[in-house]
Amino acid sequence: MNKPFKYLMVSLGCCALMGRAVPNQAEPAGNPPGNTVSVVVTATGLHGKVPPGLTGHDVLVYHEREQLPVIDVTPLQKQRAELDLSILLDDSLESTVSQLAEVADFIRALPPTTQVAVAYIRNPTFVMGQDLTTDRELAVKALQVPLGSPRQFDSPYLALTDLIEAMPENGHRRAVLIISDGEDRFRGPFDPVSPDLEPACQEAERRGVLVYTIYATGVGRVQNVVQILDDEGALSQLAHETGGEAFLKDSSTPGSLKPYLRELQQILSQQYLISFQAEPDAAGGYEHFKFTTEFPDVELNAPGHVYVPGGK
Repeated sequence: MNKPFKYLMVSLGCCALMGRAVPNQAEPAGNPPGNTVSVVVTATGLHGKVPPGLTGHDVLVYHEREQLPVIDVTPLQKQRAELDLSILLDDSLESTVSQLAEVADFIRALPPTTQVAVAYIRNPTFVMGQDLTTDRELAVKALQVPLGSPRQFDSPYLALTDLIEAMPENGHRRAVLIISDGEDRFRGPFDPVSPDLEPACQEAERRGVLVYTIYATGVGRVQNVVQILDDEGALSQLAHETGGEAFLKDSSTPGSLKPYLRELQQILSQQYLISFQAEPDAAGGYEHFKFTTEFPDVELNAPGHVYVPGGK
């Protein structure tokens, strides 16, 4: 996948983002309350290789130059694989019936531990097509051809924020797949970055929601290369800051979504809940941590910032 060079121009837009991964996780016994934090990370092998399984001895966590104690590394698989996945489709997209069929196949192939919802970006909010369900055919029936109207005042960032706020707090992993062109039609293309991008990133990180994005062309799109790269960069930044992944291809709708959806399935099967000990300040706050492993050719992808509870 290609990452647009405009990613660099928007990276400052969310540099102060705050986040917390997987809310309501129980703290391991014997650790001081408020000092243990948990975050979902994705293990990826270089060159497309499947990474080996990780244990607590394989993961290193750093805050600045200080190595922090790792308490637990839990594979989010089998009985711990519960996932709430929301698919958020932009109603301003060009009609892509064949690609909807690919999304339907993706839904049907999800493991039984995944609940899936289908929603639409419509004006500056979302419309729910199907709430979280394990009934794959119910979710598939909610897939509709986008309205494809350039008159829609859609905002993927306001819609995402509203969707995240409506998600149940049930202790499951939570993720959103957004298929959009990233254009903020509600605010208008007056700035390189939507003013609602940073708040959307903050809300996703605060509630521990991983965001994955696929770029697709919207109806009535002005072929302004700079604007398109800005919007692609915003989608990339949204995914990067929340610990997700952006799937972008040549500033246009990919001919097939299958490679991206297949990669997303693989990503979701390679995630871990990492609990570690952090030194808080009195009030608590949001910090950047580096997650690494001693396995060669394995990278750990995590949200940009993690919440550390305050000390006493």
